[in-house]
Amino acid sequence: MNPYFYQKLCKMDRLKLSSGLIAFGGEKGIGKTRFALKLGNHLARAEKVLFLSYQDYSEKLITDIREMDGFISDNLEVNTSMDYYGVGSFLEIIKYVEAGDFRTVIIDDLFSFNRDQFYEFDDHGRDAAVDALLYLVTQLKIRLVFNIDIHSSHQNHTPRIRDFNWSRKIVNNCSQILALYRPAHFGITEDENGNSLEDLIEIYDLKNEENRENLIQLDSKKLNILYSRTY
Repeated sequence: MNPYFYQKLCKMDRLKLSSGLIAFGGEKGIGKTRFALKLGNHLARAEKVLFLSYQDYSEKLITDIREMDGFISDNLEVNTSMDYYGVGSFLEIIKYVEAGDFRTVIIDDLFSFNRDQFYEFDDHGRDAAVDALLYLVTQLKIRLVFNIDIHSSHQNHTPRIRDFNWSRKIVNNCSQILALYRPAHFGITEDENGNSLEDLIEIYDLKNEENRENLIQLDSKKLNILYSRTY
């Protein structure tokens, strides 16, 4: 058993979010959507949160939240009916957020936001997409979190800020960059002391307003925070 599992479960408050535009990345299939849902439900205790998904239906996402937390905050709205990225849908989001007085918007999977067409964008198009999200932040005075697939340069390395290279605007324009890492996803099931890593997920806070790197560890089932460290 990993020694961190003996730590008293901490609240999600241990994860300090910056204001502005936040990128949250990880390998495909590692659990970014579940964590984004957990985060949204937590933030909705104190503010109105809009969770936008373009790849799932709302009933499934709500079920996932209930399985993790046992409740759904009244301030959380899960919306799976918005149109894909375009001028019209962009204006629709602006009007929708203003009318609902949402303070945080979470976009699940930036690629599906545009029917997976972002993969085909040239550098200018990718930069423009990130600029559009930053415009939402500044125009609406909200926090906007989006998750995105990243690919580590080497599977034995934990995530690095250089892995967020889909657009240079991500590193330059985001006030915070978080990376999700699950050792077992890469076949690493024990640490150097023989402790099990099967149920461990790590979040690397690679860029934030305090310019301090943080490591947060969670259990993979309920995504409860087990341990955090600033270094």
